[in-house]
Amino acid sequence: MTHGIGNSFGYNRNESDDDYASFETLFLNFIDAVSKNGNLLLNAGPRGEDAQIPDEQLSRLSKFGEWLNQNGDAVYGTRPWTQAEAITETGEDPLY
Repeated sequence: MTHGIGNSFGYNRNESDDDYASFETLFLNFIDAVSKNGNLLLNAGPRGEDAQIPDEQLSRLSKFGEWLNQNGDAVYGTRPWTQAEAITETGEDPLY
């Protein structure tokens, strides 16, 4: 899965913090991808004037790092589902 932190891939000076996906949204996308033997390519972009990652993007990336430092065993060395998604015989999603 490929996802930009904001609405564009890279830095956009017109985006505000409200335009960036929340950590919770990005984290759920990450867990969904990893559970299906996939990866999350999370695009962050530096500002052109100083080549620094904006604080709004950096805060989300830092939260990923903190979470992985504490919970990395839940991701590294695990195996994916053998059947990532399913529907019951009656056509219902078993997760809801």
